[in-house]
Amino acid sequence: MSWTHRRGLLLALLALSIPAVAGAQDVEGGRVQTLLGGGVSHGGFGAVNLRAGEVKNERSLFMGGEAAWVANQRLIFGVGVWALVSENARIVASAEGAEESAPLRMGYGGLLVGYRFAPAAMVHPTASMLIGAGGISTALQAAGDNDDAFFVAEPALGVELNVASFLRLGVGASYRWVAGVELGGLRDEDLSGPTGELSVRLGRF
Repeated sequence: MSWTHRRGLLLALLALSIPAVAGAQDVEGGRVQTLLGGGVSHGGFGAVNLRAGEVKNERSLFMGGEAAWVANQRLIFGVGVWALVSENARIVASAEGAEESAPLRMGYGGLLVGYRFAPAAMVHPTASMLIGAGGISTALQAAGDNDDAFFVAEPALGVELNVASFLRLGVGASYRWVAGVELGGLRDEDLSGPTGELSVRLGRF
């Protein structure tokens, strides 16, 4: 396992462990709060996200969206999808002695679980984990198979700003960990890597 993948795994474990610890220690009025104990408040939001990172060592931009249910203003359960919108990452293949290249098309999505710390504070931290699947494709016939599927896990840590009762802005960092790529000589490491994120969330929090 490369050092890059080890960093991604550590970030994943951190993103998963923080909500559990926070939920266990979230005490108000001397009583431990639980998701199923007492009344549960319900909310939800839709979000638009921009993520910048690297694919095949080329600067790349992803655009995505999220839809989620919010429990007790803290716990997040939902889905997220992202698509590669830049064309810097390319597949190269040889056909009849000539080298051809075409943009790599990539998208992924999955189930999203997250936690919002001290959500009543104007600025507060967040943690989340996306687990799902994705696909890549190319228009190059010389590359052999034109498409492939892969597994993806993406932990993220961020900071959220309460702009209005219905609006949240967020910045953060994530690590996209990809496994199972077998297209055009690509490796898992070519599609894995850290990203920076900007998000706009609209809903009832």
